[in-house]
Amino acid sequence: MKALMILLATLFATSAQGEAAFSWSEFTKRTAAAVRAGEQSALVELQAERRDEPAEPHEWNAYWRAYLNYRAAYLAGEDEPDEERLEACVETAEQAVERGENSGESHALLGLCYGQLAGTGMMAGMRYGSKAQAALDEALLLAPDNPRVLLAAGINDLYTPAQYGGDIERAERRLSDARDRLAGGAANDAESPWRPTWGALDAHGHLAMAYARLERPGEAIDVLRQAEASGLQSPWLDGMRSRFEGDASSR
Repeated sequence: MKALMILLATLFATSAQGEAAFSWSEFTKRTAAAVRAGEQSALVELQAERRDEPAEPHEWNAYWRAYLNYRAAYLAGEDEPDEERLEACVETAEQAVERGENSGESHALLGLCYGQLAGTGMMAGMRYGSKAQAALDEALLLAPDNPRVLLAAGINDLYTPAQYGGDIERAERRLSDARDRLAGGAANDAESPWRPTWGALDAHGHLAMAYARLERPGEAIDVLRQAEASGLQSPWLDGMRSRFEGDASSR
């Protein structure tokens, strides 16, 4: 009996230490660093940590798993995104919503995941396009001024064909608004360090693409140079800027 009590006490202490060791602030910093570096293996590892060692609040634990799957889907080294990771993104974003995360963040991420799946083929577009729009409509209803909600809606406007509701000019407005709201970054509330602050990199990059599609290459380059001046660097932004600057110099 004494040995059993010692074992239980040891297990409890180990569990308590593990819980105390986890830091949402440290986790979000590691996530941001992996996104900037484009390190898929780091994103996959972080997602596995949140799966195997879920932390409170559970709805936000699910949200971050969805976000990490979303990011990892585009770092597989292929021309097309990893559909399995996008489907995992949908599943975990839906879990966040089902568990009560109703700030608009999870609905926006769900809309992004569905939207990217819709872009993988004609049949996928028919299957997922309306789901993406429904999730984004709900996100806009819940939090019309949230920068990541505007970002997700703008991305959907940019890549959805016009005959299915896409609108490049509306995309430019929403992405510009998201970029401005995200300028300079944002600090998490000390009491809610799990709340996301990502999006500045995405807003600059997709806004540049919107300007390019609107045949305003000078403004596209300006946005990318603003991103660089703000310290927003990634292989994606760097490659886009080099391409646009090269096209401009060859004219």
